Amino acid sequence: MNDAMNNLKHSPDRNSKSLSGPTLNQKLRRIARNVFTEIVNDQRGQVLPMVAIFMVGFLGMSAYVVDVGRVYVSYRQLQSSTNAAALAGAEVLPNSGAPTPSRYRRQQLYQ
Repeated sequence: MNDAMNNLKHSPDRNSKSLSGPTLNQKLRRIARNVFTEIVNDQRGQVLPMVAIFMVGFLGMSAYVVDVGRVYVSYRQLQSSTNAAALAGAEVLPNSGAPTPSRYRRQQLYQ
């Protein structure tokens, strides 16, 4: 009877892990671990994230340069138009009868 019990204990069945090899869960874990390790250790494609980050910075700097350039051009145009208006007014002023501070003072002094 003891021999029959020993044979049942050591007979291969579905619940015996030592004789049937790794279970499906263990196989999937090993495959997932191998895939994850391969992905982590793989050095290919490392440039793509760096290029994406640098492109964002490069586009931001170029947008800033365009904005500052536009402000500078607008300021120069405004300054040019202001100077032109001042020169046009100064050109007409001596020929007009409009009182200037020096004319007004002369009129007050000689009256």
